Amino acid sequence: MTTVSDGLYQYGGVPVESTVNVFGNTWFVDCTNGHDENTGKSPSLNYAFKTIAKAIERGAAYDNIILSPGTHSVDVSASALVPKEGMQFKAAIPPLGAPPTTIITQDADDGVNLVTVDVDNVGFYGIKFLHVAGGAVAVNLVNVSATTAISGLTFKDCWFDQNSVDIADVSAICATHATNTVTGMVVKDCTFVGADATTGVPTYINIGVGGVPNMLVEHNIFLLEAIGGDCAGIRMADPTGALKSYGFVVRNNDFIGPDDYGADALGIVVAAATEGELIGMIRQNYFSCCVVTAISQDMLSKSIMDNYVGDLTTGALVVIPGT
Repeated sequence: MTTVSDGLYQYGGVPVESTVNVFGNTWFVDCTNGHDENTGKSPSLNYAFKTIAKAIERGAAYDNIILSPGTHSVDVSASALVPKEGMQFKAAIPPLGAPPTTIITQDADDGVNLVTVDVDNVGFYGIKFLHVAGGAVAVNLVNVSATTAISGLTFKDCWFDQNSVDIADVSAICATHATNTVTGMVVKDCTFVGADATTGVPTYINIGVGGVPNMLVEHNIFLLEAIGGDCAGIRMADPTGALKSYGFVVRNNDFIGPDDYGADALGIVVAAATEGELIGMIRQNYFSCCVVTAISQDMLSKSIMDNYVGDLTTGALVVIPGT
Protein backbone atom coordinates (compact mmCIF):
# COMPACT_ATOMS: atom_id res chain seq x y z
CA MET A 1 0.00 0.00 0.00
CA THR A 2 1.13 3.54 -0.68
CA THR A 3 1.67 5.53 2.51
CA VAL A 4 3.00 8.96 3.38
CA SER A 5 5.89 9.34 5.79
CA ASP A 6 8.11 12.37 6.44
CA GLY A 7 7.16 13.99 3.12
CA LEU A 8 7.98 10.85 1.14
CA TYR A 9 5.76 8.36 -0.60
CA GLN A 10 6.60 4.76 0.22
CA TYR A 11 6.42 2.40 -2.75
CA GLY A 12 7.09 -1.14 -1.60
CA GLY A 13 9.11 0.23 1.30
CA VAL A 14 11.24 2.43 -0.96
CA PRO A 15 10.92 6.18 -0.29
CA VAL A 16 10.29 8.31 -3.37
CA GLU A 17 10.38 12.09 -3.42
CA SER A 18 6.85 13.37 -2.96
CA THR A 19 5.20 16.07 -5.04
CA VAL A 20 2.10 15.87 -2.89
CA ASN A 21 0.99 18.89 -0.89
CA VAL A 22 0.87 17.59 2.68
CA PHE A 23 -1.36 20.51 3.67
CA GLY A 24 -4.06 19.60 1.14
CA ASN A 25 -6.57 16.76 1.15
CA THR A 26 -5.66 13.56 -0.65
CA TRP A 27 -8.24 11.75 -2.80
CA PHE A 28 -7.88 8.25 -4.23
CA VAL A 29 -9.25 7.05 -7.58
CA ASP A 30 -9.45 3.33 -8.41
CA CYS A 31 -10.67 2.83 -11.99
CA THR A 32 -11.21 -0.91 -11.41
CA ASN A 33 -12.74 -1.28 -7.95
CA GLY A 34 -13.77 2.25 -6.99
CA HIS A 35 -17.24 3.79 -6.88
CA ASP A 36 -18.19 7.46 -7.08
CA GLU A 37 -20.50 7.10 -4.08
CA ASN A 38 -17.50 6.26 -1.90
CA THR A 39 -15.71 8.81 0.27
CA GLY A 40 -12.53 8.84 -1.84
CA LYS A 41 -10.41 9.15 1.30
CA SER A 42 -8.60 5.80 1.15
CA PRO A 43 -7.21 3.49 -1.56
CA SER A 44 -8.85 0.54 0.20
CA LEU A 45 -11.78 -1.32 -1.34
CA ASN A 46 -15.13 0.44 -0.81
CA TYR A 47 -13.49 3.83 -0.22
CA ALA A 48 -11.85 5.03 -3.47
CA PHE A 49 -13.68 6.98 -6.17
CA LYS A 50 -14.25 5.43 -9.60
CA THR A 51 -13.55 8.50 -11.74
CA ILE A 52 -11.06 11.34 -11.80
CA ALA A 53 -13.95 13.73 -12.49
CA LYS A 54 -15.49 12.88 -9.11
CA ALA A 55 -12.18 13.51 -7.33
CA ILE A 56 -11.90 16.92 -9.01
CA GLU A 57 -15.50 17.73 -8.10
CA ARG A 58 -15.03 16.81 -4.44
CA GLY A 59 -11.54 18.27 -4.16
CA ALA A 60 -10.39 21.82 -3.60
CA ALA A 61 -7.47 23.91 -4.81
CA TYR A 62 -4.07 22.36 -4.09
CA ASP A 63 -5.50 18.93 -3.23
CA ASN A 64 -3.76 15.70 -4.23
CA ILE A 65 -5.34 13.05 -6.45
CA ILE A 66 -3.72 9.61 -6.44
CA LEU A 67 -4.61 7.41 -9.43
CA SER A 68 -4.62 3.61 -9.47
CA PRO A 69 -2.98 1.55 -12.21
CA GLY A 70 -5.31 0.80 -15.13
CA THR A 71 -7.19 2.77 -17.77
CA HIS A 72 -9.13 5.79 -16.55
CA SER A 73 -11.67 6.47 -19.30
CA VAL A 74 -12.92 10.05 -19.39
CA ASP A 75 -16.45 10.77 -20.58
CA VAL A 76 -15.51 13.68 -22.79
CA SER A 77 -19.07 13.93 -24.12
CA ALA A 78 -19.86 15.35 -20.67
CA SER A 79 -16.70 17.47 -20.44
CA ALA A 80 -12.94 17.30 -20.43
CA LEU A 81 -11.12 16.92 -17.14
CA VAL A 82 -10.71 20.44 -15.74
CA PRO A 83 -8.42 20.56 -12.68
CA LYS A 84 -8.76 23.17 -9.97
CA GLU A 85 -5.86 25.46 -9.13
CA GLY A 86 -2.80 23.68 -7.81
CA MET A 87 -4.22 20.14 -8.00
CA GLN A 88 -1.54 17.44 -8.19
CA PHE A 89 -2.27 14.21 -10.06
CA LYS A 90 0.07 11.33 -9.27
CA ALA A 91 0.20 7.68 -10.31
CA ALA A 92 0.04 5.35 -7.31
CA ILE A 93 2.83 3.29 -8.88
CA PRO A 94 5.69 5.34 -10.39
CA PRO A 95 6.79 4.19 -13.88
CA LEU A 96 10.53 4.40 -13.10
CA GLY A 97 11.38 4.68 -16.80
CA ALA A 98 8.86 2.15 -18.11
CA PRO A 99 5.58 3.12 -19.78
CA PRO A 100 3.18 4.26 -17.06
CA THR A 101 0.54 1.79 -15.93
CA THR A 102 -1.81 4.65 -15.04
CA ILE A 103 -3.52 5.69 -18.28
CA ILE A 104 -5.97 8.52 -18.93
CA THR A 105 -7.88 8.32 -22.22
CA GLN A 106 -11.07 9.52 -23.89
CA ASP A 107 -14.09 7.27 -24.20
CA ALA A 108 -15.51 6.50 -27.64
CA ASP A 109 -16.34 10.14 -28.31
CA ASP A 110 -13.98 12.50 -30.05
CA GLY A 111 -13.88 16.21 -30.78
CA VAL A 112 -13.34 17.16 -27.13
CA ASN A 113 -9.96 17.62 -25.47
CA LEU A 114 -8.97 15.09 -22.82
CA VAL A 115 -7.67 17.54 -20.17
CA THR A 116 -8.07 21.33 -20.06
CA VAL A 117 -5.84 23.38 -17.76
CA ASP A 118 -6.85 27.00 -17.22
CA VAL A 119 -5.52 27.50 -13.68
CA ASP A 120 -2.08 27.87 -12.10
CA ASN A 121 0.29 25.29 -10.61
CA VAL A 122 -1.32 22.02 -11.77
CA GLY A 123 0.98 18.96 -11.87
CA PHE A 124 0.88 15.48 -13.44
CA TYR A 125 3.34 12.74 -12.43
CA GLY A 126 3.81 9.23 -13.84
CA ILE A 127 0.71 9.28 -16.06
CA LYS A 128 0.14 8.17 -19.66
CA PHE A 129 -2.19 10.37 -21.73
CA LEU A 130 -3.66 8.32 -24.60
CA HIS A 131 -5.74 9.43 -27.59
CA VAL A 132 -8.78 7.28 -28.27
CA ALA A 133 -8.07 5.19 -31.37
CA GLY A 134 -9.66 6.27 -34.63
CA GLY A 135 -10.59 9.81 -33.64
CA ALA A 136 -11.76 11.89 -36.59
CA VAL A 137 -12.06 15.41 -35.12
CA ALA A 138 -9.17 17.56 -33.91
CA VAL A 139 -8.55 17.16 -30.20
CA ASN A 140 -5.62 17.59 -27.85
CA LEU A 141 -4.44 15.42 -25.03
CA VAL A 142 -3.81 18.40 -22.75
CA ASN A 143 -5.28 21.76 -23.72
CA VAL A 144 -3.49 24.59 -21.94
CA SER A 145 -4.51 28.20 -21.28
CA ALA A 146 -7.55 28.21 -23.55
CA THR A 147 -9.29 31.11 -21.79
CA THR A 148 -6.64 32.80 -19.62
CA ALA A 149 -2.91 33.07 -19.02
CA ILE A 150 -1.56 30.52 -16.53
CA SER A 151 1.69 29.62 -14.77
CA GLY A 152 3.31 26.66 -13.09
CA LEU A 153 2.10 23.66 -15.14
CA THR A 154 4.29 20.55 -14.60
CA PHE A 155 4.55 17.17 -16.35
CA LYS A 156 7.05 14.68 -14.90
CA ASP A 157 7.64 11.04 -15.94
CA CYS A 158 4.57 11.13 -18.21
CA TRP A 159 3.90 9.54 -21.60
CA PHE A 160 1.89 11.22 -24.36
CA ASP A 161 0.58 8.75 -26.96
CA GLN A 162 -1.09 10.14 -30.10
CA ASN A 163 -2.13 6.54 -30.92
CA SER A 164 -1.82 7.08 -34.71
CA VAL A 165 -4.74 9.55 -34.77
CA ASP A 166 -4.57 11.01 -38.29
CA ILE A 167 -6.28 14.40 -38.19
CA ALA A 168 -5.09 17.95 -38.69
CA ASP A 169 -3.71 20.04 -35.84
CA VAL A 170 -3.65 17.35 -33.18
CA SER A 171 -1.30 18.03 -30.26
CA ALA A 172 -0.13 16.30 -27.11
CA ILE A 173 0.31 19.55 -25.16
CA CYS A 174 -1.47 22.45 -26.88
CA ALA A 175 -0.89 26.05 -25.77
CA THR A 176 -1.92 27.89 -28.92
CA HIS A 177 -4.95 29.88 -27.81
CA ALA A 178 -5.35 33.59 -28.66
CA THR A 179 -2.63 35.60 -26.90
CA ASN A 180 -2.64 33.69 -23.61
CA THR A 181 0.81 33.19 -22.10
CA VAL A 182 1.92 30.01 -20.34
CA THR A 183 4.63 30.92 -17.85
CA GLY A 184 6.98 28.45 -16.18
CA MET A 185 5.69 25.25 -17.78
CA VAL A 186 7.94 22.25 -17.02
CA VAL A 187 8.04 19.10 -19.16
CA LYS A 188 10.64 16.72 -17.78
CA ASP A 189 11.56 13.04 -18.21
CA CYS A 190 8.56 12.46 -20.49
CA THR A 191 8.13 10.37 -23.66
CA PHE A 192 6.12 11.41 -26.73
CA VAL A 193 5.00 8.66 -29.12
CA GLY A 194 2.35 7.66 -31.64
CA ALA A 195 2.44 10.66 -34.00
CA ASP A 196 2.82 8.62 -37.17
CA ALA A 197 -0.03 10.21 -39.14
CA THR A 198 0.20 10.03 -42.92
CA THR A 199 -2.01 13.02 -43.82
CA GLY A 200 -2.38 15.09 -40.64
CA VAL A 201 0.28 17.32 -39.09
CA PRO A 202 0.74 16.11 -35.52
CA THR A 203 2.66 18.10 -32.92
CA TYR A 204 3.81 17.07 -29.48
CA ILE A 205 4.33 20.45 -27.76
CA ASN A 206 2.49 23.22 -29.61
CA ILE A 207 3.25 26.79 -28.52
CA GLY A 208 1.06 29.66 -29.71
CA VAL A 209 1.47 33.40 -30.14
CA GLY A 210 1.18 34.01 -26.39
CA GLY A 211 4.57 32.40 -25.89
CA VAL A 212 6.15 30.40 -23.09
CA PRO A 213 8.37 32.56 -20.86
CA ASN A 214 10.51 30.55 -18.43
CA MET A 215 9.44 27.20 -19.91
CA LEU A 216 11.74 24.23 -19.18
CA VAL A 217 11.74 21.19 -21.48
CA GLU A 218 14.44 18.69 -20.54
CA HIS A 219 15.35 15.00 -20.60
CA ASN A 220 12.44 14.04 -22.86
CA ILE A 221 12.24 11.60 -25.77
CA PHE A 222 10.33 12.71 -28.88
CA LEU A 223 9.56 10.02 -31.48
CA LEU A 224 8.96 11.96 -34.72
CA GLU A 225 7.28 9.02 -36.39
CA ALA A 226 5.37 10.67 -39.26
CA ILE A 227 7.06 9.67 -42.53
CA GLY A 228 7.77 12.76 -44.60
CA GLY A 229 8.82 14.87 -41.62
CA ASP A 230 5.34 16.15 -40.83
CA CYS A 231 5.56 15.56 -37.07
CA ALA A 232 7.16 18.23 -34.88
CA GLY A 233 8.53 17.65 -31.41
CA ILE A 234 8.14 21.33 -30.45
CA ARG A 235 6.34 23.87 -32.65
CA MET A 236 6.55 27.59 -31.78
CA ALA A 237 4.31 30.19 -33.43
CA ASP A 238 5.30 33.75 -34.22
CA PRO A 239 4.63 35.56 -30.92
CA THR A 240 2.59 38.76 -30.77
CA GLY A 241 5.08 41.45 -29.80
CA ALA A 242 8.62 41.35 -28.50
CA LEU A 243 9.88 39.03 -25.75
CA LYS A 244 6.81 36.82 -25.54
CA SER A 245 9.04 33.80 -24.93
CA TYR A 246 11.88 35.16 -22.86
CA GLY A 247 13.99 32.82 -20.74
CA PHE A 248 12.71 29.45 -22.03
CA VAL A 249 15.13 26.50 -21.90
CA VAL A 250 15.06 23.38 -24.10
CA ARG A 251 17.97 21.11 -23.17
CA ASN A 252 19.16 17.52 -23.18
CA ASN A 253 16.27 16.11 -25.19
CA ASP A 254 16.38 13.31 -27.77
CA PHE A 255 14.49 13.66 -31.06
CA ILE A 256 14.26 10.50 -33.18
CA GLY A 257 13.04 10.59 -36.78
CA PRO A 258 10.68 8.17 -38.55
CA ASP A 259 11.49 4.50 -38.96
CA ASP A 260 11.74 4.69 -42.76
CA TYR A 261 15.27 6.04 -42.17
CA GLY A 262 14.40 9.05 -44.32
CA ALA A 263 16.30 11.51 -42.12
CA ASP A 264 13.66 14.15 -42.87
CA ALA A 265 12.17 15.07 -39.50
CA LEU A 266 12.38 18.55 -37.98
CA GLY A 267 12.60 18.34 -34.22
CA ILE A 268 11.91 21.99 -33.39
CA VAL A 269 9.83 24.06 -35.81
CA VAL A 270 9.64 27.83 -35.44
CA ALA A 271 7.40 30.20 -37.39
CA ALA A 272 8.84 33.27 -39.06
CA ALA A 273 9.36 35.20 -35.87
CA THR A 274 11.17 38.50 -35.78
CA GLU A 275 14.63 38.12 -34.30
CA GLY A 276 14.50 39.03 -30.64
CA GLU A 277 10.94 37.83 -29.97
CA LEU A 278 12.10 34.34 -28.93
CA ILE A 279 14.98 34.59 -26.50
CA GLY A 280 15.99 31.51 -24.60
CA MET A 281 18.44 28.62 -24.57
CA ILE A 282 18.26 25.58 -26.85
CA ARG A 283 21.30 23.49 -26.00
CA GLN A 284 22.70 19.99 -26.07
CA ASN A 285 19.71 18.41 -27.77
CA TYR A 286 20.32 15.41 -30.03
CA PHE A 287 18.56 14.59 -33.29
CA SER A 288 18.61 11.12 -34.87
CA CYS A 289 17.37 10.54 -38.44
CA CYS A 290 16.39 14.19 -38.74
CA VAL A 291 17.33 16.76 -41.37
CA VAL A 292 20.68 18.47 -40.88
CA THR A 293 19.10 21.72 -39.71
CA ALA A 294 16.76 19.92 -37.23
CA ILE A 295 15.71 23.37 -35.94
CA SER A 296 13.88 25.29 -38.61
CA GLN A 297 14.36 28.99 -38.01
CA ASP A 298 17.53 31.06 -38.05
CA MET A 299 15.82 33.82 -36.05
CA LEU A 300 16.72 31.61 -33.08
CA SER A 301 20.38 31.44 -33.99
CA LYS A 302 21.62 33.36 -30.95
CA SER A 303 19.72 30.98 -28.65
CA ILE A 304 20.96 27.72 -30.23
CA MET A 305 24.13 26.18 -28.80
CA ASP A 306 25.77 22.74 -29.05
CA ASN A 307 22.93 20.73 -30.58
CA TYR A 308 23.81 17.72 -32.72
CA VAL A 309 22.16 15.79 -35.54
CA GLY A 310 23.15 12.27 -36.60
CA ASP A 311 25.30 11.95 -39.71
CA LEU A 312 26.36 8.77 -41.50
CA THR A 313 29.87 10.05 -42.20
CA THR A 314 30.95 11.91 -39.10
CA GLY A 315 28.55 10.50 -36.51
CA ALA A 316 27.25 13.93 -35.54
CA LEU A 317 27.05 17.42 -36.96
CA VAL A 318 26.37 20.66 -35.14
CA VAL A 319 22.84 21.83 -35.92
CA ILE A 320 22.93 24.94 -38.07
CA PRO A 321 19.63 26.85 -37.90
CA GLY A 322 18.20 28.06 -41.16
CA THR A 323 15.05 28.63 -43.14
